[in-house]
Amino acid sequence: MKYCMPWIVALLALSATLSANAFDLGGLGDKLKEAEKKLDKAKTKIEQVEHETRFIRGDVSDKEERSIGRDLAATLVNAAPPVKNAALQRYVNRVGRWVAQQSSRPKLNWTFAVLDTDSINAFAAPGGYVFITQPLFLLLENEAQLAAVLGHEIAHIEEKHHIDALQKRSGSQLLTKGLLSASRDKLDKNNQKALDKLIGAGKQLYTSGLDRGDELAADRKGVVLATRAGYSPYAMLGVLALLDGIDPSDKSMALMTHTHPAAGERLNALEPAVVTSLTRYANQPEVASRLQKQQAKLLK
Repeated sequence: MKYCMPWIVALLALSATLSANAFDLGGLGDKLKEAEKKLDKAKTKIEQVEHETRFIRGDVSDKEERSIGRDLAATLVNAAPPVKNAALQRYVNRVGRWVAQQSSRPKLNWTFAVLDTDSINAFAAPGGYVFITQPLFLLLENEAQLAAVLGHEIAHIEEKHHIDALQKRSGSQLLTKGLLSASRDKLDKNNQKALDKLIGAGKQLYTSGLDRGDELAADRKGVVLATRAGYSPYAMLGVLALLDGIDPSDKSMALMTHTHPAAGERLNALEPAVVTSLTRYANQPEVASRLQKQQAKLLK
């Protein structure tokens, strides 16, 4: 046995030498490591392309949509803060959330607010954010009209009109590098630069408005939602008649006229649809007293 020991030691030494050389034959070990790094990078790029392609198709998750909408909503609230009246805000949220329950997206975290500004308008942001300005709230005559206005904005969110508009107007470059980064990187890496790009595109959207077809579609869908909620189907016609009666040169209407089709045009487009399809719901209430009570508190 003792004669074998030198051979065993020699073989072990040779084996160790061969093993070392096996991992360093012409720098093969380094090349393998470099190849692994390249594969990891390629995998990351493939995952990014898959994610970006999903956005191009319009496949935005509720979580991503909410993240986008939260930041866009913040820009609106920074420009015009909510009215400091807790009872008013609760009232508008009760009405709005009830109308939103009639939509195909009732589980969104719907949030409503009355904004303190001189403009007559209403806005929506992706993910369930809806705003009505104080002057428009004061212009309304009953709760059914409030439900119709909120229903119009809910319809924009339900149909993802803002997401579609960002995709169409910004093009795939901003979509993949801005919209994608602002949602995914906002959640994972807090990529502020990409988020700023998205917010900039969103601001432009709120000053230029959605497509005419989207606005007319939201009028129709909003009426359906408000009617499902139990309100008069004619309420939105009343709102549009009120808006049509305001001088277009009135400063309070400047943004509304710039971002929406003319109220008269909207009225003419909506009325036949209401008369044709919703007349059987004509006896549903307008509910004036609750809204007027809130208006009276604002005017004190």
